[in-house]
Amino acid sequence: RRQPYKISIAGGKPVFNRKGGRLVQLPKDPYILVSLINTKLRDFYADPEDLCKSLGLDQNQLEQTLSAAGFRYDPATNQYR
Repeated sequence: RRQPYKISIAGGKPVFNRKGGRLVQLPKDPYILVSLINTKLRDFYADPEDLCKSLGLDQNQLEQTLSAAGFRYDPATNQYR
């Protein structure tokens, strides 16, 4: 498996940590963001807690961002729906 990018949420804006000398901002569109998070859950992580611990994310802030767009975590599918 590929090594996942490190993600953090700084100043209310989610961003990728430095890789290759540049900082890449996560998508602001909640539908693209949930797609990215779901892909990481599918490919690398057992649950959001594992994802957040590994990537240094604030889980509450991630869940607030996604829930504001109407997404809730479904443990049966390991996806936000």
